[in-house]
Formats: sequence, structure tokens, C-alpha cells
Amino acid sequence: MARAAHDQGALQAAGTFRWRPDGTYELAATVVHRVAVPEGMPGGVAALGPEGAPDPPDVAGHGASGFTLSERPGIGVVGRLAIVRDGARAGGEGEPAASLHIIAPIPDSPDFLVLSSFTSDAARSREFFELCDAIGATLRFGG
Repeated sequence: MARAAHDQGALQAAGTFRWRPDGTYELAATVVHRVAVPEGMPGGVAALGPEGAPDPPDVAGHGASGFTLSERPGIGVVGRLAIVRDGARAGGEGEPAASLHIIAPIPDSPDFLVLSSFTSDAARSREFFELCDAIGATLRFGG
């Protein structure tokens, strides 16, 4: 998984997979990406969504989602996109899942650093998001 993520531009990737006794599986992964901002796109994480805007509406099969902005000392405005998918998509396909994406500006660059985490255990999304938020809170840029 890490090799495939690196081949697609990830800076770091880690994950785990295990079969449960009932035949289902559990998957969790975290990938760190550097995302190049296209020329002419408005700059900064704040351009991704206004603070205080209503959360995106629930989309069939995607359950709850939300985008928020916060100020982080030494970094600036950081975005947080949380999604919990209940699994039911059009046609009845899909698996429950949760993902959290932390989007931070890279100093002296128009690019973003994106910390994306995913789990197949949507029922434990609250605990998963707490863990991911704790990891995201350690984000620092040397200089």
C-alpha cells in the first residue's frame, strides 16, 4: 500500500488491514500528500470553504460530513474535512467508512500538505477522528 501511494505522489503512507472472525475486514490508513495548487486558483486554505458555511448536505450513501477552518499558531488557517459514509449508495452498494482530511498551507509555497486518514470502521468514527485530530495537532514545519 505504501509503495502504491508513493507512486501516486504521497510523501508518506501507513496502514493496517485485518480479517475479523465474522469474515468482514477492518482497514485503516493514513497518507500524507503535497497538493500542488493550480495556477490562478485563489490562494490559501480559506478559499476552500468559508468559515461558518453550512455543512455539505447529506448525500445518499455519504452520511454526515463537515468542513471547518481553524487558526494554528505557526501554520495559519487549516481546513478539516470529516466524512462518515453509512455504506448505502445508489444501487445498494458500498461499505461503511469514515475519513478525515487535514489541509494545511505549506510555508512560502502556494501548495498544501494534506493528511488523509481512512477507516472501514465507521461505527467508531468519533474515536478515529479524535486520534486523527491528535496526530494533526502535532503538525509543524521546520525552518
